[in-house]
Amino acid sequence: MIAPLVNVLDDCYHKGTWYSRTVQFPEGRRSHEAVVPFVADLVASRKVVGCAPHSATRFCSLCYLKKQNINNIDFQSAAWRRVTYAEHLAAAEAWRDAPDKSTRKRLYQKNGVRWSELLRLSYWDPTRFAIIDGMHNLFLGLVKYHFWVVIGTEWKDPAGEEEEQVKERHASEKEIAKGRRVLAGSPTTAKLQRLTIPVLRTLCVEYNVLDRVVQGDGAKQIKKRSYIEALHV
Repeated sequence: MIAPLVNVLDDCYHKGTWYSRTVQFPEGRRSHEAVVPFVADLVASRKVVGCAPHSATRFCSLCYLKKQNINNIDFQSAAWRRVTYAEHLAAAEAWRDAPDKSTRKRLYQKNGVRWSELLRLSYWDPTRFAIIDGMHNLFLGLVKYHFWVVIGTEWKDPAGEEEEQVKERHASEKEIAKGRRVLAGSPTTAKLQRLTIPVLRTLCVEYNVLDRVVQGDGAKQIKKRSYIEALHV
């Protein structure tokens, strides 16, 4: 789908764009344009660049570490060797030129690489130019987890979902059945937090612990935390 755009970008880099007049160059000026960084979240980045997702056998797009060795933190080991542009391009071309779908599938599982139209840009290096944006990687990922889970700050979060927001909603049988399975497995608080308030309320009724659900001092609605605490008693 991005092939037409790549055609334009390739011409912009090699042939450039002629501007008949600019402020500093009244006689005209040729400009050459290039796309260097590609900034996106991990899912979008892997799709556009042509790498397998993080759940693949070779889950890392920058080194040769495989999923079965995901706990290997020795960055000096051979598995951590960085993928070069030449190696990535060779694997992508092998996938592109494969004679059939089964061969492509085998190569994709082995190398974790498929062809991307961006590779037609002679200057574009997927091992250096694909950047994970800070919002998803840090603010909504690592930093969020550190503050909410590791430090345990009491900021308002989805786990503090208020009764008023869902008082008109009723849990479906499928949701309730899932909640029953979760509760039957001696769940942690984190697992119960993934359930909605209607489901938690229904479980409290079924386990006859609804009377233990208390409304916090000064709170206008019952928090999800109160249902979870009642089920844990």
